[in-house]
Amino acid sequence: MTDLLHTARAKAARADFPALLSLCQQLRADPAVTLAQLLDLGALLSQFGFLSEAESCYRQGLTLAPEDLRPWVNLANLERERGNHATSRTHYARLQQQLPNHPVIRRNLLVGMEYDPAISDTERLTAARAWGDWAIARAGGARARPRLKPLKNRPLRLGYVSADLCQHTVGLFLNPVLGAHDPQRITAFAYNASAQTDWVTRAITASCRATGGAVP
Repeated sequence: MTDLLHTARAKAARADFPALLSLCQQLRADPAVTLAQLLDLGALLSQFGFLSEAESCYRQGLTLAPEDLRPWVNLANLERERGNHATSRTHYARLQQQLPNHPVIRRNLLVGMEYDPAISDTERLTAARAWGDWAIARAGGARARPRLKPLKNRPLRLGYVSADLCQHTVGLFLNPVLGAHDPQRITAFAYNASAQTDWVTRAITASCRATGGAVP
């Protein structure tokens, strides 16, 4: 089963989609298939735009483990990708009721609101502030900001924080910005909130180091 998943990923990477879909059918038909494998398979299919096939994997996962919430998280994301924001929002609202302090569920619900045309700017702002209040409370309460120190002819230290400092829209847009910083005026730091690293991550690291900064 693991070998079939590995082969499916290789076929997807080569854009051999007929072979990918054939392997996916084999995996789903195997009576020994597990929920984890169905979730991995659904994520692979979703990544390459096969959303209906991905949904079938997640719903099959629900039949194997009706009490497991992971398929519902994936279905909520999938509906957002389809543009079915009301359905996605309903899934996430129910998930948040069941897991009120789950950071990924809270984050995904907030991100989904940014793409939902039925949500007003006021509602987005209210939700973002509520998320901030929740995060501050989880971190032990508000803390006083450190006093600002005068620059005294040193460069301004500027930090960028993202979970997408990789081959993602954020990483691809950010790197030229970092490269445009004058090291006499700016020392740049990029805080990578993800374990994923690739050529864009390395380029961002190099750009930060060129200003005297780093990617901690």
